[in-house]
Amino acid sequence: MSIYAKKHPLSRLPAILSLSTLALAGAASAQSVQPNAGNLLDSVKPGLTLPPQTGAALPAEAPRPAMTIDAGITVNVTRIRVSGNQAYDSAQLEALASDAAGKQLSLAELNEVAARITRFYRDHGHLLARAYLPAQDIHDGVVDIAILEGRLGKLHIDNGSTLADSRVAGHVAALREGAPIDSGQLERSLLLLNEVPGVEVNSTLKPGASVGTTDLDLRLSARAPYSGSLEFDNYGSSYTGAARLGGTLVAASPLGLGDTASARVLTSSGLDYGRLAYQLPLGDNGTQLGTAWSGMRYKLGKSFDALHANGSARIGSLYLLHPLLRSRIVNINAQINYDTKRLDDRVDSTATASRKSIDVLTLGLSGDRIDNVGGGGLFTWSVAYTAGKLKLDNDSRLLDADGHRTNGHYGKTSLNLLRLQRLADDWSLYANVQAQRANGNLDSSEKMTLGGAQAVRAYPQGEAAADDAWLTTLELRYALAPQWQASVYYDMALGKLNRDPIAADVHNSQRLAGAGLGLSYSLPRNLALQLGLAWRNGARPLSDSDRSPRAWLQAVKQF
Repeated sequence: MSIYAKKHPLSRLPAILSLSTLALAGAASAQSVQPNAGNLLDSVKPGLTLPPQTGAALPAEAPRPAMTIDAGITVNVTRIRVSGNQAYDSAQLEALASDAAGKQLSLAELNEVAARITRFYRDHGHLLARAYLPAQDIHDGVVDIAILEGRLGKLHIDNGSTLADSRVAGHVAALREGAPIDSGQLERSLLLLNEVPGVEVNSTLKPGASVGTTDLDLRLSARAPYSGSLEFDNYGSSYTGAARLGGTLVAASPLGLGDTASARVLTSSGLDYGRLAYQLPLGDNGTQLGTAWSGMRYKLGKSFDALHANGSARIGSLYLLHPLLRSRIVNINAQINYDTKRLDDRVDSTATASRKSIDVLTLGLSGDRIDNVGGGGLFTWSVAYTAGKLKLDNDSRLLDADGHRTNGHYGKTSLNLLRLQRLADDWSLYANVQAQRANGNLDSSEKMTLGGAQAVRAYPQGEAAADDAWLTTLELRYALAPQWQASVYYDMALGKLNRDPIAADVHNSQRLAGAGLGLSYSLPRNLALQLGLAWRNGARPLSDSDRSPRAWLQAVKQF
């Protein structure tokens, strides 16, 4: 006989009673809530990562010989007159030097006036523009300042990568020969080209054949066609096995289009997870279209072993990415993501099951910025709005109607802020705030988990999944040596488990907090180790046994 309930109304009664018993027990005490496919998905998601460090994309300007200045020469200036300008009106540029009129100026002071016009050009994105004093005979106090706007002469491309020549040409199409070199456009084009999988870009500026022009040489070489990682950690749920092994393999530009194909697997004693993804560029302006499929299956152990509880999850994804702003200093990205989820949970001991389907649309913005505030630092942020529709099976829908009413449409907003601040040569401060707010009660797959290796680390993985919540981390880091880093941290989270609680939700608000110590070590051959110990400073855990300290370990080998 199938473990799924039959269609006859009376035949559904045992299934409804079994589901009801588990749900009511869980509502009375979070300790009785068994993990399911929805909240176990949270344990396999990747953790927070900093954006990759971007090398200098703009070629350095060749140094110019210094002018020899006779400090004894002065000029009675009546007017500054500019020539050679095309990007800006003469009146606008001459207004920058209007204070020179009526003054007796030395050549050094006149060169400072010219430098003021140069700075104006540079501030407006003209990388190689230069204003200078040409050889001249000064009449009636009129001083000429000539302008070289730094136009692109020839663009030479040496493509030694696997990326098709047509794709390379498309990436640099905005760099037109004879046009002024705009630093923002040049930087964006080179950065996006350097981010194409399997491509490494080296660029050089050199004097052009004509006065005021600069040639750009681009040399593209091939990176390794494959990369990946192997990992071990104890970040899993204790009910499916805390110790986990995983691996990721990435193929760079397998079709020569700047595309990416990747595969990821993760396994523990009671959980298997896999993900396949493919992403390719749309056009030559950084837009990416991606698709992914992931699957998970689990079997619960420990206190749930007698239930023979197991289940699975299948997720299909389609997403679109676009860099709204791309530079070495500031980046802003937009993303649209559509997921379709199918979640199955079974209890074989009672021959019952729950089936869910969820369609999710997420709109998001994210960005990062490097600055010199307080010694320098990195700030990253993301904000997203999610709209979804949950469809429960018939038995679960009847139970849900008398409970938290999660079936149907829902929405939530999420926020993530991160700051990595340099304090001194060997000291830095890491701060992170995550928040989520829902418009109603959410399914377990959409809640925010407050405890675990990537949340409040003094609590077990999967502790306190909430509809409305915020989580903050402060971590002081010290570089013991080039390969060693020690840290002390404090995590705290507040959460409302159900946005609209029912009478059975006795402990609907949760506060988790804890302090800890961390140690990381980067070994040769791209091997990294992280160890953490955390002590609880909040309520006792309800989802699993209490440990003090709670230890976390991760080892990653990249290749």
